[in-house]
Amino acid sequence: MGTDEERAKTSDAGTVAVVAVLTPVLTGAFAAICLLVGYVLKLLDPDPEPAFAQPLLTTG
Repeated sequence: MGTDEERAKTSDAGTVAVVAVLTPVLTGAFAAICLLVGYVLKLLDPDPEPAFAQPLLTTG
């Protein structure tokens, strides 16, 4: 096993690794969702285009 300090250091390193991996994954997922919602809004109501469809496409 190990002391509490060793376990705390290992836990901190694990947290940093999880954040480092999840940040780009979640950012990419958010961009894909914005693109998908923006295109769906454009398809469902092409004229006039919903006011927030273009910002969603730009964000994605």
